[in-house]
Amino acid sequence: MAESVFSLARLAQTISGRPVQDLAGWRAGQMVSYGELAARMADWSALLERHPGQQFALYLDDSLEFGAALLGAWQAGKTIWLTADVLPASCAALAASVDGFLGQFPPEHAPLTASAGGCAAPDWGQLADEFPALVVHTSGSTGAAQAIPKKLAQLGTEVQTLEQLFGRHAAGAAVVATVTHQHIYGLLFKVLWPLVAGRPVHAHSVAFPEQLAPLLAHGPCVLVASPAHLKRLPDQLAWRAAATQLRAVFSSGGPLPYDSALAAGALLGRVPFEIYGSSETGGVAWRQRSHAVPGDDSWQALPGVAWRIDEDGALHVRSAHLADEGWLQLADRAQHTDGGHFVLLGRSDRIVKIEEKRISLSVIEAALLAAPQVADARVLVCEAPAGERQQVAAVIVCSAAGRALLAGEGKLALNRRLRQALHGQVDAVAMPRRWRYLEQLPINAQGKTTQALLLALLEPADLS
Repeated sequence: MAESVFSLARLAQTISGRPVQDLAGWRAGQMVSYGELAARMADWSALLERHPGQQFALYLDDSLEFGAALLGAWQAGKTIWLTADVLPASCAALAASVDGFLGQFPPEHAPLTASAGGCAAPDWGQLADEFPALVVHTSGSTGAAQAIPKKLAQLGTEVQTLEQLFGRHAAGAAVVATVTHQHIYGLLFKVLWPLVAGRPVHAHSVAFPEQLAPLLAHGPCVLVASPAHLKRLPDQLAWRAAATQLRAVFSSGGPLPYDSALAAGALLGRVPFEIYGSSETGGVAWRQRSHAVPGDDSWQALPGVAWRIDEDGALHVRSAHLADEGWLQLADRAQHTDGGHFVLLGRSDRIVKIEEKRISLSVIEAALLAAPQVADARVLVCEAPAGERQQVAAVIVCSAAGRALLAGEGKLALNRRLRQALHGQVDAVAMPRRWRYLEQLPINAQGKTTQALLLALLEPADLS
C-alpha cells in the first residue's frame, strides 16, 4: 500500500489532483465532482485563513461538505473539535475550549459558513504527522466529559489499517451510511477512508430502511451502519436487489448479537464486519460471525494492535492509534479464547451504550442531584419489553420540596419537573423512562446500595 496514495498528510493534494470531472459522491441524488469538492475546500480554507484562533468546532450534516470543511481547516492550520450533537450543554462545553464554531450550530454561537466564492485553489501543503488534527469529546469513567486529542498520524494509521484489512471488499464500491460522521467511527468510514481511497460517498445519512433498500440497489456499494439499524431491518422490504450490489457491511458503536448479525447477513447478502473500539483507542478488534461457529462472540485484534488482560480481567491495548506507545487500560473486561482471540465480559465503569450512544449514568445522577426536589438519586439501566431499547431508570429520594410536589400534584408532575432539569444536559435516548420515589435508598447487610436491590424496586409496569 503506497503512502503516496493512502496518506492523510497529502489528502488535500490528492483530491485537488484528481480529474475535476471524477465522481466524489452524491448529494440528494445529484452528482458531486472532485472539482466541486476541491473548490469547497478552497472556500473553507480561505475563510479560516482570515480568522484568528487555532481551535474550531465543526458540525455539518452533509459528509461531502464536512470533508471539504475539515480539510480546508487543516490546511489553514486549525484543529477541529467534533461533537455528536448541538444540545445546549454540549455547545457550552465546546465554547469554553474553542475559538469559533463552524457549520450548523445554533445562531447564538455565531457559526461561520464558507460562501461559494470561487476562491483560487491554494498551494495545498503536506501536513506533518504530529499536526493536532482533531479533538473528540466523550464521557470518562468518572462521568465528566473528556477531550480526546488526535494527531494526524493516529488518524492516518487507522485509515491505512482499514484499507489493509477491508480494502479488497470495498474496491469499486460507493459508501452508504446510516451513521453520522460526527463521531470517530463515522468520520473514518464515511469521510477519511473513502476520500483517501477515492470512493464516492452518499453525502447524507439514511434514516429509514425504506430509503436504504433502493439506495443500496443503485450500484456496487458498502454499508456503514450501527447495530441499532441492523437489528431492525424489516424483512418485508425488497432487499434482494440490494444484496446483489452490496460488497460489505460494517457495524460499530455497540454489540451486535450473534443472531442479529446472521439475520442481517441473510437479508443483505453479507454478514457484517463488526469493529470494536472507542474514541480513546481508535479501532481495536474486528469479527465476522459465521454459521460454522454458532454463538461465537470472540474478537481478533486489528493489524498493529497488541492487547493483554490483567489479573483483574481488564483489557489493555497498545497501538499506533493511541497518543503514545504505552499500554492503555480500557473500561471493558475480557477473557482469552482459543486462537489468540478474546471475548468481552462487560464494562467496569458507569458508561453504558444505548442506541450506540455512550451514556454516563454518573452525569445523569449529578444533574438530578442538582435539582431542588432531589436529596439522593441512583440511575441504572434496566431491560425493556421485547422489541424495545434498554431504558434508563431513576430511583429518587425526595427532598422536602420534592415531597411537597409529589403530595400536591402527583408523580407525573414530579416526573416532568425532573425531566426539565435534565433537558439540555442529557441526550433524549438517555432520559429516564422509569421513576421510583423512596423515603430512603435500600441497603444490604454491608450497608451497600446494590444494583440488584435497585432493580428489585422496579416493577415491570412502573413505566411512568
